[in-house]
Amino acid sequence: MLSTMRKSAGSWMIKILLFIIVIAFVLMGAGTFYAQRNRKLASVNGEPITVEQYQQEYNRLLANIRSQFQGNISDELIEKMNLKKQALDSLTEQVLLKQSADKLGLHVPGKELVAAITQIPSFQHNGVFNQKQYQYVLRQNHLTPKTFESLQKDSMITGRVKTFVGNSVQVSDSEVRQYYNGENAAINIDVVVFDPAEIKDVKATDAEIKADFKAHGEDYKTEPEIKTRYVRFAPESYLSEVTVTDDGVNLYYSEHPDEFNAPETVTARHILLKLDNKADDALVAKRKKEAESIAEKAKGGEDFEKLAKAFSEGPSKDKGGFLGTFKRGDMVKPFSDAAFSMKPGEISDPVRTRFGWHIIKVEKHEDASVKPLDKVADTIRKKLALEKAKNIAYEKAEAAYDVSYDGDDLVKNAKPLGFTIKETGLFAETKGPSGIADARAFAKAAFSLEKMEISDVREIGGAYYLIQVVEKAAPEIPDLKDVKDRVTADVLAKKRIDAAKQAAKDFLKAAKAANEMAGPAEKAGLQIETTGFFKKKDPIPTIGRNSEIADAAFKLGENRRFPDAEIKSRGKFYVIGYKGAKLPDDKAFETEREKAKKSLVSRKQTRRVEQWIAGLKKRAEIKTFDRYMP
Repeated sequence: MLSTMRKSAGSWMIKILLFIIVIAFVLMGAGTFYAQRNRKLASVNGEPITVEQYQQEYNRLLANIRSQFQGNISDELIEKMNLKKQALDSLTEQVLLKQSADKLGLHVPGKELVAAITQIPSFQHNGVFNQKQYQYVLRQNHLTPKTFESLQKDSMITGRVKTFVGNSVQVSDSEVRQYYNGENAAINIDVVVFDPAEIKDVKATDAEIKADFKAHGEDYKTEPEIKTRYVRFAPESYLSEVTVTDDGVNLYYSEHPDEFNAPETVTARHILLKLDNKADDALVAKRKKEAESIAEKAKGGEDFEKLAKAFSEGPSKDKGGFLGTFKRGDMVKPFSDAAFSMKPGEISDPVRTRFGWHIIKVEKHEDASVKPLDKVADTIRKKLALEKAKNIAYEKAEAAYDVSYDGDDLVKNAKPLGFTIKETGLFAETKGPSGIADARAFAKAAFSLEKMEISDVREIGGAYYLIQVVEKAAPEIPDLKDVKDRVTADVLAKKRIDAAKQAAKDFLKAAKAANEMAGPAEKAGLQIETTGFFKKKDPIPTIGRNSEIADAAFKLGENRRFPDAEIKSRGKFYVIGYKGAKLPDDKAFETEREKAKKSLVSRKQTRRVEQWIAGLKKRAEIKTFDRYMP
């Protein structure tokens, strides 16, 4: 029926019929939408939380997550974060806090609300609140002033409740000192690492492989696959139908001057001696003296590339300090200013940036220039020809799509319309078919289709496609023979992990019995690494940042030299032993006392508010209506 209506859509009768259907759907949809959005999703002490409020909060959380990950987050990970529960919990807390504000008599006067909104930088122009900017920003975020002001007022009220509750927190001098000691104590530990990857003497029998596959066959299930037929409309196929005139080339050149401006560039090498931006004067001077000594060698004729490989502490060290060619804005300003003031072959005195001291050697310095028309005419001509050919390719694809209504039409229309249908083999969405540029994009488009459905025109890899799915293969557990290598590798990996874990357990037991690590390590042929002193929040020397090891280490002491169990972290097993500890001295504490006090108060206030809200929830009457959850 849909195919018939589509083919006959030109008649007035069908147009009138479609109009009536659309109006009916709109009216029905609008009524349903407005009824749905105002339904109660939950109630807190009788106060409703609507579907609309929930959707706004969910979208806010989702936008924050995508912003944190810069858009690089999968739907699967978002699902695991359980944003639906987070959104409902957040709204429940907001209602409880507003109800508490009413009981406590806390409110936000209109003048304070206005003052707070006008201080938000996003609504300001040149540091002054701007009404047009305010309305523009709200429109961009799909908010009306009334809605935003209500949200802002609620936020300020709940903030005041939290402040009211948190202000009851008090801390004693001894608490502050204890907190400061905990944050700034340093510990030294011995470490023995058991790495599964280093265990070689493991084997897997056929019986073990079969048993593992029987137990975990689902892990080797094939991906869903599809087979498609498609028509490709490549712009290059239509270049012979295109003409580009000299006038067209001249016009493009005159209208796109920025494309033909070559900026000033420098090609250079450098030697970097790293230095923290907050380093004291003595260290700055010491490192500068080292840089001056190296610069003197370079200026004296020693090979700059070899000096860079010997002394540089930057990532370009292995390339002899080579940085390639760059524009002024590509480097930090002090470096750029120095490099662009030099002539080819010159070597600079040490230059200070936030990264440290640099010695720069300029190899080439090109002035800004404009490429003449005669040098770029062919490039422009090819570009314009390809753009025209691309338009023709799109029009051809659209024409083919417009006459292909049903699944078989793509085949029926191929010969008379003069295009060729090609067919893929079965492929998964994660790989795509072979022989197609940007196969992943092709696969994504294809997997969005039902069987025999024809896609609209899709641009993929610089060409246009019509795609049709002709076969779908469901996931299935393969025969063992087809995945035996994978199963064998997994069995061996599990055995290595088990062996490493058992070796760590045995060593820890021996170390505890001996109350030291040296003897058992020597007997077992194991190497002990001593970290040296580190603080809880610092990277662990020889290991790096590792919260599991740090947490276990700071529970050790003279009376508890070993943890209760081996530590598993990042695929390895660790056994650690107490070597010594240092508390911060009184002078350091006096210098940091107020800072530590503020930090402790803030931490306790956060905990107090969390406990208080938990109490509100426990005493509140909270009902949810899951059938309305979007």
